[in-house]
Amino acid sequence: MIFIGVLNVLYASEINDFRIMECFRAMLGSHSIQERSRELLPISPVFEHCYVVFAKGHQVVDSRGFYDTGPQRESKVDFAKCYAVKNYGQSEVEARSDWVKFLLHFDDNSIQYSLAQNNCCTRCVDVFRAIGFNMPPKCEEVNLGIGTRFKASGSAVDNLG
Repeated sequence: MIFIGVLNVLYASEINDFRIMECFRAMLGSHSIQERSRELLPISPVFEHCYVVFAKGHQVVDSRGFYDTGPQRESKVDFAKCYAVKNYGQSEVEARSDWVKFLLHFDDNSIQYSLAQNNCCTRCVDVFRAIGFNMPPKCEEVNLGIGTRFKASGSAVDNLG
């Protein structure tokens, strides 16, 4: 009985914890990109969309993804494919303050989208670095590092999208 009580306390605190998370999902319409990439790359990668979620437990408070049309709120979040960048526990004031700092950088409409130089994953990584957050390794490794570890210019990689 005590064990169940401890689990309930742990679960109750977790569902009220604030987090900023990096999330990933298969890119919509990525089939054509993957088909075209086979001509350029020796393997057929699965491209993923990177986005960031501000959550309280498993409820989305706000989110952002970067598209060729600019920053946008994400319509669907799969928490199973999210990695915590920063956990705040019950500290709502600190969490919201960091989220506002994140948005000030992320929502900069002067940044132009480029598949090879400034894509959705690039934007997430660059903003996290700018505000001093550490990221899970997957953030830089996703999509073969295109736009995060490797930034091509005028190459065939630029022509994938």
